[in-house]
Amino acid sequence: MSESNTPHGHGEPLLRSMSWSALRGMTVVASPTTQASSSTGYAAAPSTGAGAGAGAGAGAGAGTDVVRPSPSAMPVGSSEQYNRLLENNRRWVSEITELQPDFFEVLARGQKPPYLLIGCSDSRVPPDMLTQTMPGEIFITRNVANLVVNTDMNIMTVLQYAVEVLKVQHIIVMGHTECGGVRASMSNDSHGLIDKWLRNIKDVSRLHHKELSAIADPNKRFAKLVELNVVEQVYNLYKTSVVQHAWATGHHVQVHGWVCDIRTGLIHDLHVENRPEWNEISKLYEFNFPAHPNATEQERLHPVESMRNEMSARSGEHHHEH
Repeated sequence: MSESNTPHGHGEPLLRSMSWSALRGMTVVASPTTQASSSTGYAAAPSTGAGAGAGAGAGAGAGTDVVRPSPSAMPVGSSEQYNRLLENNRRWVSEITELQPDFFEVLARGQKPPYLLIGCSDSRVPPDMLTQTMPGEIFITRNVANLVVNTDMNIMTVLQYAVEVLKVQHIIVMGHTECGGVRASMSNDSHGLIDKWLRNIKDVSRLHHKELSAIADPNKRFAKLVELNVVEQVYNLYKTSVVQHAWATGHHVQVHGWVCDIRTGLIHDLHVENRPEWNEISKLYEFNFPAHPNATEQERLHPVESMRNEMSARSGEHHHEH
């Protein structure tokens, strides 16, 4: 992290806590709409009591246990609902600059984040909060159901910029449990324009039909499709010339697949690099690149295989250490 322009100082641990000052002394409030919509995969139970307040405020002023109304619980179109966002911003900036006056001046000099995260647009899974990363540390793009579609110019542009310009070291696809997009794809109901987007997840179901159809419990089948969707998006990244060219020129970027469990907040690494399916289809998607002084012959000819082997070796070492 020392090479990045992320502000650091003596108060960094406290900065990380205070950057999420909206969590201090509050419990999570689920709106009536959210609680009533479990059929769409957006169910959430309201947190109550001192335990919830202490958990949310750990390390950041816990103990006040005040319930702050959620924006969705306010009257639709209320100025209070809108103005709260700007007030939160001013308070957060004040707290940050009090601890480190040059925080934003350092940010303005540029960015060199080590991570690109491709996540779901769901409001319950903010990547920077879940990973406790600061501004300048993580490059983020999000869409419904965290898809990597090769005809989507937005995701392809973000990917190229992150790898070739920012030189990120890790690309992460993060899905999550109770994903409304994945659940909707399991239905035969028409949802309008989004049907075209959800068809990408239906393709995942088709590719893994045998495994999914063998799961009798619909909730477990849903959870498995969430995981398989992440796996296939990682494979879609493998297929890109951007990722392969990086390895063919000596830039050892790594691609990961995560699922966040909304009920616990914990993130699980799926270790997609250890799955065997890619080995069966890899030759269909490999590109040919010219020799490069920073890459070995193996990395040039088989870039994804080289990446997966290196990642598997490192994950094995990490497992042995723990």
